[in-house]
Amino acid sequence: MGKQAFDEKRLSGGFHMDPDSLIIIGLDTKDGPEHPLWDKRATLPVDENLGKDMMMNGFHGSIEVRKNGDAAEVVFGRQRVKAARWANKQLVKAGKEPILVTCLVKKLNDATAFGVRVGENVHRQGLSTLDKADEIQRYINMGRNEEDAAVTFGMTANGIRNLLKLQDLDSHVRKAVEANDLSPSAAAELSGLSRDEQREQLAELLKAGAAGEKVTRRTAKQAVKKKKTSGNDEASVAPAKRLVSNVLKLDKRHGNVLPRDFVKGVMWCLGDIGDTSIDGLRALVKEAEEVKANRQATKASKKKVKA
Repeated sequence: MGKQAFDEKRLSGGFHMDPDSLIIIGLDTKDGPEHPLWDKRATLPVDENLGKDMMMNGFHGSIEVRKNGDAAEVVFGRQRVKAARWANKQLVKAGKEPILVTCLVKKLNDATAFGVRVGENVHRQGLSTLDKADEIQRYINMGRNEEDAAVTFGMTANGIRNLLKLQDLDSHVRKAVEANDLSPSAAAELSGLSRDEQREQLAELLKAGAAGEKVTRRTAKQAVKKKKTSGNDEASVAPAKRLVSNVLKLDKRHGNVLPRDFVKGVMWCLGDIGDTSIDGLRALVKEAEEVKANRQATKASKKKVKA
């Protein structure tokens, strides 16, 4: 008989474990968004009402963990684990027996673990639209496609594509969405503009909203169309940008067959989107700049030696 995964009381398909022995990524570790089990909600305040219920009634249901060496990483159930930790502090102070958490152990690779976490939490604790767009992009960066994301996030593939447009927004536009000054659907219409144009258009839309006009997706779309056509006919568009525009139109017509990051990379080279729109690009650019600086320093050093 093989060695069991953890040295804890064995259940049928799981374990009763001390909540303090479980690892919540991003709370108990220094990991960030690069980790598939990182969740920004891990640092939310503890739900003390849930903890008080656990003190009276014990831990109900189960959470899922995956084995990483000798550690048990929480896949979903972070808030319940935190509440159980809080409850145990109160119970120990009162001289009572601490509660244990029912854990089911799953063998999951990074992409699957991420999908399980999203599938469990995205509906239970409502993500903001921008947060959901970020989660979808992380999921796709792990090698999944838009159809996989549609299943995991409970959306249509078209809905996934629309949310991904929010990844191409300027930080000022994203802040306006977070502040509820602009709806996500209206903001998405700005994604085809350059960053400078997005900020200009945002200012105009916010000005119209302050004047009492209702800013909808339709009005944003009309404003963007007007921006693109005013004093800017087809002949005045730079050949490279016109080529990209035609490629994007063909790609859309054929069902978005080109890899998304390839399209983003071309758009970035032309200055239409920022370096935060492509996962890992900012770090890559920084590394390239450091390599260039080192080469220049080496050349300068050699010239100095020759002199």
